[in-house]
Amino acid sequence: MNIGKKIVRALCLCLCVILLAGTGQAEEKKERLPDAQLMRFYDNSLFVGDSQIRNFGNYLRKLRREDPDIFAGVKCFGAYSLQMRTLGWEKPSSDENEVQLTYKGRNATLTGIAKAEEPRMVFILVGMNDKIYEHTDRADGYFDKILLRRDEFFPETEICFLSLTPVTDRNKERIRDKINEYNEWLKAKCGQTGATYIDVTAGLADDNGWLPKEITSDADCHLNDKGFDIFIRNLLDYAQSRYEAGTWDPAEE
Repeated sequence: MNIGKKIVRALCLCLCVILLAGTGQAEEKKERLPDAQLMRFYDNSLFVGDSQIRNFGNYLRKLRREDPDIFAGVKCFGAYSLQMRTLGWEKPSSDENEVQLTYKGRNATLTGIAKAEEPRMVFILVGMNDKIYEHTDRADGYFDKILLRRDEFFPETEICFLSLTPVTDRNKERIRDKINEYNEWLKAKCGQTGATYIDVTAGLADDNGWLPKEITSDADCHLNDKGFDIFIRNLLDYAQSRYEAGTWDPAEE
């Protein structure tokens, strides 16, 4: 075989490899699921946390007046001023002044609610009231206690921690930076323990890392309807990422 034929053969071989690789990538790429299907990822799930989750639950109820199927499998349990430390309790506190979760009109714990509801997944968003973003040493202990309760009382449930959402520029830059640092710590902690970390901040921060006031209800940290629409989009994007990764398929449920 002369040199010219060898070169042509080599080029043809390379072209075949490239085409086959491209075909494989095309086959691996999954199309975007409809929102209604992506919401099914959250079936039999609890969202637990402070006022941000409480307000999220209120917004879902508002949306369900128009469409009862909006996150139909989600239940929200939030309490204004709730602190992270309470989520590791086995039983409610007897202190009437203690801010606690409630379940069917009574003080409750994450453990008690999860034992009663037997959720597939629990999504946790908490940490602003106790400024836990400034105390990762305490957060580390609270985090471990939450997983300990899960392992003991509801071991089949996947625990997911949501990133703290940003704050507006009425706050100090130090707080903004501490929240970002905390989210990085939380992501790493989840990776070390097998818990799931979900970044819900996409679209909630401007170029300088601040929460735009126009998507807040208080010009500080609480999301309004527009803010929660972005929050929901981030949740749907996460569900799509699980579908693309092959760790969830609505057709199998």
